[in-house]
Order: sequence, then C-alpha cells, then structure tokens
Amino acid sequence: MHRFWLAVSLVLLSTCAFAQQDYVGRYDVFAGYSYLESPLINLAERGYHLQAAVNTRTWLALGFDYSNFTGHSTLLLKYAPTRLQTQLGGQIGQLIAAGLVPPTYQFYVPFDSGTQTFAAGPQLFYRHFKHTTWFLRPSIGAIRETATPHPHDFVTTLVVSQLAPSGSK
Repeated sequence: MHRFWLAVSLVLLSTCAFAQQDYVGRYDVFAGYSYLESPLINLAERGYHLQAAVNTRTWLALGFDYSNFTGHSTLLLKYAPTRLQTQLGGQIGQLIAAGLVPPTYQFYVPFDSGTQTFAAGPQLFYRHFKHTTWFLRPSIGAIRETATPHPHDFVTTLVVSQLAPSGSK
C-alpha cells in the first residue's frame, strides 16, 4: 500500500515540477542533509547544506552556499606524516624499553571533527528546453576544518599537548 502512494506522489510531484519550468522566481533557497566522507582516516561527517540565490535575470543568478558537518574518528600513528611517525615511534620505543608502557602499546587518539564550507559565485542558465535547464556554476570558496583530540593516556596527552596546545587544531 505504501508503494502505491509513493508512486502516486512521485507522478504528481513530477508533473508539478515540469509545469513550473516556465516560471523563474526571484529567489532560490535550498536546505538539506549532507554527508562528507574521508575514507583515508575512516571519518564520516554528517550535517546540513544551505544554498541561497537571487535570480537577477532569467539567465543569471548570484548565490551563496554554506555547509556544516560533524563527525568522530580515531587518528592512528600510520595516518601521521612519515617524519612524525618516526619521531613518535622512537619515543614510544624508549617508553617501552623503560617499562612505562607495555610492549603491545598502540598509539591512537580519538577525535571530533568539524568542517564548514563556504562558496559564492554566479550561476548561468540556459533555459531553452521545456523540461531541462542547463547551467554553469563557477564559484570560489573556503573550507574550515577543526579537529579536537581526546587523549586517553599519558602518552597521547603529552603528544596532543605538543601538537595542539590550545586543545584543537
């Protein structure tokens, strides 16, 4: 029964969308769920995306995009730059030799991540087809990334205090 109503809704919504193609409003606004994945460090961030534009002509809009994501992951020593891996590996080896950490010690630091993106620019439309609008959207933007580590032992606390003295990076 749910499938029937879903099919009916899709058909009705699509006919409305085609019927609206002749009208170009003054403003366009979009908001929705967004997902950002960084597979190298096993980081999945979920958030939202906002877009707003002013249609100055039927063929030109000026717009702005903003998105905000948050997620959690764990930083492993193998993800660190080679120089830092070598340095920390040597220091951990010394701690193991001194008996301060067990020989099976694995260095890892859980962290929270926050990502914000900002973009702005024009959007050029080609509206000469009834059911399709082609567009080109050059833009310029910036990304702001914040990582907040959560050390769990004295070794990670020492490393984090040197790499991110303010508590985040």
